[in-house]
Amino acid sequence: MNQLKFLKWTILSFLLVACGQNNDKKGGVKTNGSHWETFSQNGYTIKYPDSWSLNKTGEMGTELVVSSQLTSKNDFFKENVNLVIQNLTGMNIDLDKYVKISEGQILAMLVDGKLIESSRQRNHNSEFHKLVYYSKMNSKTIKAEQYLWVKKEKAYVLTLCCEMDEFEKYKKTGEEILNSFSFN
Repeated sequence: MNQLKFLKWTILSFLLVACGQNNDKKGGVKTNGSHWETFSQNGYTIKYPDSWSLNKTGEMGTELVVSSQLTSKNDFFKENVNLVIQNLTGMNIDLDKYVKISEGQILAMLVDGKLIESSRQRNHNSEFHKLVYYSKMNSKTIKAEQYLWVKKEKAYVLTLCCEMDEFEKYKKTGEEILNSFSFN
């Protein structure tokens, strides 16, 4: 039971970290680039527009964060796609269990968390689970589209995070990034 409690707190922290990032006004590039970069490491590959910036420093427990640029001097949130990998060794957690715990955390632990979609999907011959939800973070409402995989006792959590009123603007590019993710 201690493992389950640990897992719930770990998933909650991933949900909170998933949309938190450095909101400074430095860096970033335009979102309308037509060329795409490919990044591969640790058994996975992901593609992203060369107009977005890649951060693989591991900040806030992420494996990587791909961020858009800030669009004005009043913009303080970089829409982003981030990847978190969680070690599940010895916990006997499959995708169904991981999804159930994640859904519970969205509803119970996020401020005003609301689950919009929960569905099983297939991509690159790999099964994953898609969650779409929103919650309050500081003074902003954040909408997230999240893909979950459980492979070889690891959970892979890939999340598109946007301010609610910016989601539609970034959805197409964000989903292209999400859908480019594959296991090597």
